[in-house]
Amino acid sequence: MRNKLKIDRSSVMECSAKMNIVFLKTHKTAGSTVQNILLRYGLEKNLTFALPAAGHRFFWPDYFKRSSVLQEQQKRSKTVYNILCHHTRFHYANMRDLMPEDSVYITVVRSPAAMFRSAFEYFHLKKKYHIFQPHAMDVFLSRPLYYVGPYGKRPFFRNPIFFDLGYSPDQLVSEKSIQEAIEYIDGIFSVVLVSDHFEESMVLLRHTLCWDLNDVTYFKLNAMKTSSTKYVSTETEAKIKQWNKADSMLFDYFNKSLWQKLSKLPFNWIREVKLIKQKNRLLHVTCTKTGKSISNIKTKDFKLLIPPGLSVDGNVLKELEQRNKACVYMAKPEIPFTQELKRKYKN
Repeated sequence: MRNKLKIDRSSVMECSAKMNIVFLKTHKTAGSTVQNILLRYGLEKNLTFALPAAGHRFFWPDYFKRSSVLQEQQKRSKTVYNILCHHTRFHYANMRDLMPEDSVYITVVRSPAAMFRSAFEYFHLKKKYHIFQPHAMDVFLSRPLYYVGPYGKRPFFRNPIFFDLGYSPDQLVSEKSIQEAIEYIDGIFSVVLVSDHFEESMVLLRHTLCWDLNDVTYFKLNAMKTSSTKYVSTETEAKIKQWNKADSMLFDYFNKSLWQKLSKLPFNWIREVKLIKQKNRLLHVTCTKTGKSISNIKTKDFKLLIPPGLSVDGNVLKELEQRNKACVYMAKPEIPFTQELKRKYKN
């Protein structure tokens, strides 16, 4: 595989690779796939990760704090971190205090209709809001405040991406306040990826970080299988956007920004999109079995944390490729990958 997937030197830019990165991993936006790209890169380059002290999150949904970092709790006060990429709630001052001054800030957004319906099912909001009728999401959207009132404002009940970015609903009460928040975010984050246009986003990421094209190849991780909420009516989609107005404005802004930035790149970005797709297909053919679901995976290194009642796509490696590090790390989910890194730092 090494020969087939050698670096495409024609795509390498005349600049220095950026290795200090903060990735604000938002929920249900292909964040696990982006995180895996960063974990693989950091491992290959022997970079230092800021790791969660407990589990695979920095005490989310609490705001990020320095004390939530494993190495900080171990009193390794002189640690210089390169990459922070696990779930947390954004707190710029606390992250800036921990990470190098030249860190590149990255996050990812997704169209509100796709994101909300995925989150509604993944986090079992129908149970949390005691909705037992068919088409639970439509029932919720018909009068959301009726359900939010008695059962509380849960993290994903409204504008979930803005929640991960550190905002509460009372900060997003008008279009003006939302627009000001978007402009603030735009001033901090050098790259805002759009999961609906993932390969195009990878081109922008590669260019911004001055990485090789092979560095942004990937397998999709933690993606839900087609569900009953995947296809919604135009009316339901409009209700989702209205209920998640702040996230809708956020998505529209950065979706437009993505295409504007791509159009200004000094190379043929459309060709690079095609190359990424080709490389990903080759990796799948080389590494994985076809027609296998996540239920076929027995080894703990490749098992996903799957909520009850849901089905999540995974990658089953061919037996001969289970010793191929490139294949192994591309297929490795967040939790076992994080556990491996923690063991490395404890040694």
